[in-house]
Amino acid sequence: MKNIRYILVSLMVVFLSSCLNDKGNYTYRDANMITIEMPGSFTGLANIDEVTIAPKITSSLEGEITADNSNYTFDCMIGSGSYFQGGRWVSMNEAKTKDFTLPLTYDVGTYDCFYSVVDNRTGVETIKSFKLTVSSSTYEGWMVLCNEGDDNRVRLDFLSRFSFDDIRLAKDILGTSEIPQMHNAKRINITPHAKGLTPKPIVLLAEDGAYSLDTESLTANAGNDLIMSLFLNTACKDHIVSYDNLLGTKGFYAQSAVFCVSSEGNVYVWNVFGGLAFQMPINTSERAKDPEYRVSPFIGVPKGRSHPGTMSVFFDIDNHRFVGWRGDLGEFTYQTLTPLTNYSGNNQYFNYDTGNMDLVFMEGSQISGGVVYAIMQDGSNRHIYQMSMSDPKTFTQSGAWNNVSAENFDKASLFAFSQQYLMLYYAYGNTVYAYDLGTSTAKPVVELPDNEEITCLKFALYEHPMEMFVGSNIPASDKDRFMALQYELIVGSYDKTAAADGGKMRLYNVAAGGRELSLDPGMEFSGFARIVDVKYRER
Repeated sequence: MKNIRYILVSLMVVFLSSCLNDKGNYTYRDANMITIEMPGSFTGLANIDEVTIAPKITSSLEGEITADNSNYTFDCMIGSGSYFQGGRWVSMNEAKTKDFTLPLTYDVGTYDCFYSVVDNRTGVETIKSFKLTVSSSTYEGWMVLCNEGDDNRVRLDFLSRFSFDDIRLAKDILGTSEIPQMHNAKRINITPHAKGLTPKPIVLLAEDGAYSLDTESLTANAGNDLIMSLFLNTACKDHIVSYDNLLGTKGFYAQSAVFCVSSEGNVYVWNVFGGLAFQMPINTSERAKDPEYRVSPFIGVPKGRSHPGTMSVFFDIDNHRFVGWRGDLGEFTYQTLTPLTNYSGNNQYFNYDTGNMDLVFMEGSQISGGVVYAIMQDGSNRHIYQMSMSDPKTFTQSGAWNNVSAENFDKASLFAFSQQYLMLYYAYGNTVYAYDLGTSTAKPVVELPDNEEITCLKFALYEHPMEMFVGSNIPASDKDRFMALQYELIVGSYDKTAAADGGKMRLYNVAAGGRELSLDPGMEFSGFARIVDVKYRER
């Protein structure tokens, strides 16, 4: 035992002696401590704002670290879950620069983020966590449906209205949607709902796709496919390109029926107060039978709010005739369309069976309690027909303007009927014309610069005019001005010389019985793609 103790003591003496003799054989240096100074949170509006990430980074050995210091690598991550537990993180700074500007193209929400600095010499990483809050930029304002680029990629922009003095553009708000890229935009539609009820669909239609958008974020995913989300008949293979609402009873301001038409020429109906969602095509004389003819994509629904909406008009493009829908005849009857028959008397202005005429355009208006206008092509001539549905059980002819002679009317493809006056607006090239139905005369009322081409004419009527200020961000002092906006003519145009984003949207005051238009000050906006349709999103 004594020998063992002696050996251990001897070894310890040798070890201590070796350490003392080895003094100075190692190089010692202080650890490089990194500090990152930056705000603990950033906020901004989705698809409008940008945030700048520019931290102050300090080394305990080198002082402040500049962006050009090659000894360090910078990054910034966004995601959810724990960084140390394999959470899903995505870089916000692909260039790996010290400072960068981040466009807020993320969905609305609050995100966990961290900024990182790696010392390339040691591999040691220092991180600084922060929060990024993305707020909604689509609460209230104009949805602007566009075609972008040579392939007409569908793009939905949003002109967000915070006040009359604060209106900002959010571009391409569908960018975060998990849906296939679409082309050749057709229409955007809001299905109204009664106060206190769950919001009804906001529908976006294109030549190769149709989706119901989330009513808050205005984004979509694969489950929002229109057929899958709204059709009772999910086996339908049609491509829906047109969608419109028939308003309900006075004061209720919800739809009594919703129609959609496919590029295949079939029309479907959702009778909201007494039936199921879209089922079988109704362009047939017997419920649930095969379609007998094709209809035009134009849906003739009157916009009047003074009586219950029970009737709509369509055009049979195979037989060149008007056909009608009535929703007051029971569930089995409203699942069919019926050819309209002429009636005798002094009030017959035209034949519902038009011979060989083609429909150029059809649109409803709220004048005279609710009418539908149709522009017909008759060889080289064009006629305008007016049909009234103020009597909820009768399709009444209320006017005809035959062989319309007006500058460039025969070439025009963009039209908008006034919601206040007997006036038609049409566009050709860079000019808007007003055709007075009372005097059968036309004149130019808007002439844009030569490099602009008009792409859209529209009156964006509100769906809930009596409830616009309930829960809205519109101050009471702006009420009259705001209510007047729905009667201003929206003119969308595109600068043909622009490399990109040459779209403009202007709102024009309508005066002198609709014969005079003037640009509303402050209501000219740019930065869009090629505007196809516009709809005001109410709250």
